[in-house]
Amino acid sequence: MGAGSVTLIEDEGKRLLVDVGHFGNRDQLRTALSKAGLEPREVDYVVLTHIHWDHCLNVDMFTSSEILTRDKEFNLGTLSGIRDVSTDSFKELLKRMRLKLISSDEFALTKNVRTIDTFGHAPGHVSLTVTEPSGLVVVSGDALPNLRALKRGLPDFVFHDETMARTSIGRIYSTSRDTWKLMRWT
Repeated sequence: MGAGSVTLIEDEGKRLLVDVGHFGNRDQLRTALSKAGLEPREVDYVVLTHIHWDHCLNVDMFTSSEILTRDKEFNLGTLSGIRDVSTDSFKELLKRMRLKLISSDEFALTKNVRTIDTFGHAPGHVSLTVTEPSGLVVVSGDALPNLRALKRGLPDFVFHDETMARTSIGRIYSTSRDTWKLMRWT
């Protein structure tokens, strides 16, 4: 396990990374950014869906970027789902960076990109909605990590609150229902 994704979004001249992965994929992240013609310093925003280790440990590569996460996640979230010393050290690192704590649902990063609260898997998990010409895309982190979670109505791992996790899947699905209709699952 520990397979968080990294997603690059470009909108209105801004470059956003959703999650940054962990140390084990640092070289892959550098290579992918290079192939996209980017250096880490050229990323405007890094949005951490939550602070589990497989989604956030490469954040130190982005010292020029504004780092965003939900205030609730910063205050209550942990690297491994349980309270530990490593989490406290990581939060101290974030405080020394250009950290912005999001304090509301549907926070707008650009005209077409917003965060939405998708609590449950982690206490302050956020997803991003991206309005594209083809419809609305949701980058859902671990709130809705795969088709199995959609069919079950629950992600495989819930570290905070199962009821909230179920509600978040429903929110993601209803938010992007028209886009789901366009997809074909095999």
